[in-house]
Amino acid sequence: GAELQATLKADPKHAGARQALGLPEDAVVEFTAKPEVPEGLVIGAGPASEKVRAEQVAYEKKVLELAHKLGRTDVDESQKQEALAALQREKDKAADVLLGALDFRRAKDAEVRAGALQALNVLKPENPRVSPTLAWSAVMDPSKEVRGTTTALIKARKDDAAIGGIIRHLIGAFNEDGQAINASVRDNAVASLLALDDPRIA
Repeated sequence: GAELQATLKADPKHAGARQALGLPEDAVVEFTAKPEVPEGLVIGAGPASEKVRAEQVAYEKKVLELAHKLGRTDVDESQKQEALAALQREKDKAADVLLGALDFRRAKDAEVRAGALQALNVLKPENPRVSPTLAWSAVMDPSKEVRGTTTALIKARKDDAAIGGIIRHLIGAFNEDGQAINASVRDNAVASLLALDDPRIA
């Protein structure tokens, strides 16, 4: 993001930076007083980038509403199947939003996060962010139910990368002298690893 923009600002014809940002060779790159651009947006200010951002916000809202529907207990099964079908039609794009929704600081409603987990379980996206995000959710989510659902999903996926991530969170909860510096992370990581019941984990 910022580094590529700085490169283009110094050399507007820099082929590597243009390619990384997906810019055509003849595209004119303009910089505003604030060169930082949110992820996924077109470089430069103006109607084009504002439109892209508005469309992205609307899409994220739609995906989160579908996830909320999946996480609610008062929604019937047919409505949940409709929500899953809608998410399936744009599997990869929806998965990015769903993974972001597992961050409780962004999606404060536990039902939304629970629904995002259900959707990810069905969509099974091939995304490198899945395992580390699940590991983080299994340890950091403030909701015991969401942490448990995340751990169950990791177990069902046989997700070794996520299991490794939980172990790293556990190790990070201690200082070099072996003293716990984050009791909550320690306890949540231990509970998750016990629930995984993996014989490889001592």
